[in-house]
Amino acid sequence: MKLCEIRKEGEKFISELGKFYLSGGSGPSDSQSKGSIKQIYDKYQHIFTEENIKNIKTDYKNFPEKEKRYILSFLTQGYLGNKTYSLTEEIVKSEMATSVLINKKPISLRYAMLLLPAEKDREKRMQMDQYLGEKQKELNPLREKRVLKLRSIAEDLGYSHYTELIEDTTNINVWELKKTAERFLQGTEEVYSLLLDKLKGTFLNSGEKPLTKSDITYIFKSNSFDQYFPEIEMVPSVEDTLFGMGINIHKQSNITMCFDKEEGKTPRSFCCPVSIPDEIFLSFNPRGGIEDYQTSLHETGHCQYYANMSKNLPFEFKRLGDKGLGEGYAFLFQFLTKNSHWIDKFLNIPMERINSYQLFINGYQIYILRRFFGKLLYELEVFAKEVNLEILQEKYVAIMEDAVKVKVNPHNYLLDLDLGFNTPYYIKAWIFESYLREYLQNSFGMDWFCNKRSGEKLKSLWEQGQSFDCEEVLAQLGFDNLNEDLLVKQFSWIKETKV
Repeated sequence: MKLCEIRKEGEKFISELGKFYLSGGSGPSDSQSKGSIKQIYDKYQHIFTEENIKNIKTDYKNFPEKEKRYILSFLTQGYLGNKTYSLTEEIVKSEMATSVLINKKPISLRYAMLLLPAEKDREKRMQMDQYLGEKQKELNPLREKRVLKLRSIAEDLGYSHYTELIEDTTNINVWELKKTAERFLQGTEEVYSLLLDKLKGTFLNSGEKPLTKSDITYIFKSNSFDQYFPEIEMVPSVEDTLFGMGINIHKQSNITMCFDKEEGKTPRSFCCPVSIPDEIFLSFNPRGGIEDYQTSLHETGHCQYYANMSKNLPFEFKRLGDKGLGEGYAFLFQFLTKNSHWIDKFLNIPMERINSYQLFINGYQIYILRRFFGKLLYELEVFAKEVNLEILQEKYVAIMEDAVKVKVNPHNYLLDLDLGFNTPYYIKAWIFESYLREYLQNSFGMDWFCNKRSGEKLKSLWEQGQSFDCEEVLAQLGFDNLNEDLLVKQFSWIKETKV
């Protein structure tokens, strides 16, 4: 296929996927009457071929390197997805078919994993975690098979390992990010250990037994601060946040806001860019609570990014590119729930609970950051060399427990794995957001979200779409280095906080 055809068909493919998800579709094994994701991939399988990948490499040598890599990444990930789809579907179906007994009631393993953080009794939660891990162990042979399949495909495409394929087809330098991860983990070790002690003493009576990952998820999923994030105020808070920046979402004719609680639809807010920038859907399903507000603000960030892109951008600068950039803009909005000025304006948290809330919300972020930085180190062990799968479990436990400082379930060593290797993009997004927020606060104040000039500045950045990656956008703002320094710095106050 010619490049112009790939662009045209690629736009149709992504748009059709968007409409599918908008209609309530999920992923593998979805069998709605409107079709399935597999049918969409089958319809456009002529895009994701080895021949097209090779042609882009050989026939477009004079094509700009950045755009070429964006196209290559799109083709390669689609090709990998097609080649591993049957295995992925088999794994999902097995998770649904594997029955477990929770409170003497049989439910699917997949659903039981969602219930784990909600169990209030710590002994029962720990037993449940161990029990579910044993069940996950039964599916690990299938997951091993999928990892080996990815390795084999990478070799067939001429790469020595899967990570080499990722580096060749994206703008990611995974080895530099590995150094960043190691520095971040080292730089936040003391404050994170202190934070865990404070969280344990404030939000959990753990007794003598060491903390586990299920304890951490319980702390953050079952909390007393949700009461300050009422369902009825969620949407107005989002609208007023944008309005303070000079953005009236109700006058943005290219955005359709949906409020759908229909059974079977996605139970969380999401953004669906059917056509950029002309047809953007922002779906809210207000439930109240911290997670609901954070997710809705996050998706609002995505929405504004898509809606403000220039219509004249080519396919690769609208749909592809540095995923960390779009996620960074989304995190900028999500992390307003940490901003003391935003909290004062939109929430009604009693003054005597502010310190506890800040400890809680920042604790959740640093846990997620350390977990993902650890995941990067682990995933490089999985994908960057020929590692014996029999010792991966040991590596998973060693790396992840060193990162998050709590016990992890060893049987999840292949469940807790991003096969699309998106972990580096999230790391770039968090780093990018920390610098962008620094710029906005220095330029417009801590309450930058109340300043129309900040909205104008963001719109000028959003208009560029993916024309520039995270590093290039930050260079436009006057930063000459993209590193972990600001991420580390933003948690230093925890040492002095009393709760």
